[in-house]
Amino acid sequence: MIGRSIQLPVAHSVNIHISQKGIVSVKDMNTHIVITGKKIGDVTIQVGKKKYNISVIGKKEFETYEQLLPLLQDKMGLKLKIIDHTPTIQGTLYRLSDWAELGKRLQTPSYFFHAQIDPPLIQQARSLILGKFKELNTPMVTLKFEPTPKVFVSKANSNIKKIARQYGIPIQTVSGLVEIEPMVEVNIFVAEVKKKEFLRYGIKWPSSYSANISPDLNLNSLNLTLNALDEKGDAKLLASPKLVCKSGSSAEFLAGGEIPIKVSGYTSNRVEWKTYGIKLNIKPKASWSGKMSIEVSTEVSNIDSSQTVDGVPGLLTNRMKSHFDMLQPQTIVLSGLIQNDVGRSSEGLPLLSKIPILGALFSSKDYRNNKTELVFFVTPRVIDIE
Repeated sequence: MIGRSIQLPVAHSVNIHISQKGIVSVKDMNTHIVITGKKIGDVTIQVGKKKYNISVIGKKEFETYEQLLPLLQDKMGLKLKIIDHTPTIQGTLYRLSDWAELGKRLQTPSYFFHAQIDPPLIQQARSLILGKFKELNTPMVTLKFEPTPKVFVSKANSNIKKIARQYGIPIQTVSGLVEIEPMVEVNIFVAEVKKKEFLRYGIKWPSSYSANISPDLNLNSLNLTLNALDEKGDAKLLASPKLVCKSGSSAEFLAGGEIPIKVSGYTSNRVEWKTYGIKLNIKPKASWSGKMSIEVSTEVSNIDSSQTVDGVPGLLTNRMKSHFDMLQPQTIVLSGLIQNDVGRSSEGLPLLSKIPILGALFSSKDYRNNKTELVFFVTPRVIDIE
């Protein structure tokens, strides 16, 4: 180590030769010589006919070396060497717990883990390291064993460097490497639910739009609950789409239709399609640890034939937006999407009554008598990939 000294015994009047100046200083004390590290590097010292190969390493590397020595005593298949002035573990890893212990116990480590992974352990080792990256919400890295572990990233942030140091994994920066964002799966259940069942979810009967997180419902319990209610006649499942999108993008569900609108310009004419019905837009921002920030936008629109321009009908539209922060998958309950005076008679909305979901809803006697409500159960979760 730089600043650390060792002693070598020497005979009287023996010749001493140093292969490279500046790496160490040598002081002759007659019966022995004192060698002190001055800067990082390798040097050969020949004392008479004996040669000594000396490697000078930094303070952090030396502290790691001293920590590793006792830790590796009971680690089968692993051995410690100094390579390129860095403590390096070589050999073969036969027990995953040995590597996990090193990452947990080493303080401010500076070493490389260049041991091969026993093939039956590779998948478990991959899960261990990728799980550590996820805990710190890092971008998804590329981890390869070729045959020793190595991390490939487009840019290494402080959390990536922290995990790599703990487990001795070299980082290789690759220009243009695509960083994988978390994928979010959004499970949606659309149901007609009787008024008396709302209290089960901690929800008040909506006089207007309502968006809440249910404290008791997760994806599994929600599925079981809706099936049980359906069997008892207290709810009717109208649709159960599943959407998938990348963190930062959006997923959309539409129960409705489209109308063509002709747009005329100076040089060209074109047709634009406008949607109507119920539209649900989910925009998640997620971390690999499962935390999510969810923006939910809803839109209910219907063709208004009483308002036309050049024969094109207008649209009556009601838009709402809500925002939720989640530490884990939870169910968002949306209700009151359709105003109380809309849809109570299927005769008043001939177009909406013919489209999926709404057609079944408007034909329901309980809905027209204000005994049931259209409810959206939205459960997003981060898809775990490796």
